[in-house]
Amino acid sequence: MNPKSAYLETLSLFTSFNEVELDLIKRCLEVKKYSKGEFLLKEGEYSEHIIFITTGLLREYYHLSQNDSDTSFHLADGNNTYEDNACTSWIMGEGNFVYNVRSFLEDRPSKCYILAEEDSTVVIISKADLTYLLETIPKMERIVRMLQERGLMEYERRLELLREKDTLLRYQKFIEAYPNLQNRISLKKIATYLNISPRHLSRIRSQPVRK
Repeated sequence: MNPKSAYLETLSLFTSFNEVELDLIKRCLEVKKYSKGEFLLKEGEYSEHIIFITTGLLREYYHLSQNDSDTSFHLADGNNTYEDNACTSWIMGEGNFVYNVRSFLEDRPSKCYILAEEDSTVVIISKADLTYLLETIPKMERIVRMLQERGLMEYERRLELLREKDTLLRYQKFIEAYPNLQNRISLKKIATYLNISPRHLSRIRSQPVRK
C-alpha cells in the first residue's frame, strides 16, 4: 500500500469520506523520506505539519539544562546527569500521527527536536492545508479531535510511567505499552524516556518479570 493510501485508510477508521473528499484530502498530502539520524524538526523551528508515519521510527526529545532544578526530571536512581542532557518525550512507530503540540497549536518556536531513529517514510499535511480541509470538509473536525485525544493519551501514558516509583515495574509497563520498541531503539534513549539512568536500566532488565 502506498503511503497516501495508508494515511487515508487510517483516517477512514474514524469517519467516512466520499470519493470527492478523499481526493481533496489526498491532494493536500506530501510524502517525504528521512534517513536515520535526520531531523524533521529542530529546536527553534516551528512545528507546522502533522506527520503520519508509514514506515520507520521517530523520536521527540529536548535538552535539559545542567542547572535544571526541576526534580521531576531527575533520574530515578539518584544520578541526575544525562550524558548528553537529552530527555525523550515520545517514541513513535508506524501508524502514528506526530507533531510538537505546543509549537503547532500556539504558533511558537519548538523547544524540542524530532529525529528519525530509522530510515522513515512519512506523510505530512501542513497547518494551512489542514485549516483549509476543516473549512471545506466539516467532518475533518473528528480527525482533529482524534489527534488531540491521542496526544493527551500519550502524555498521560508517560506520566503514569513516571509516577511508578518501582523502576522495574516502570520498565515492564513500558514494554507492555510498546512491545516492539525495545529492539528498535537504544537502551540509553529508552532510559531517558523512563527517567532512569542507562546503567540502572541495564541492571533491572536482567531481573525476573513481576506479576
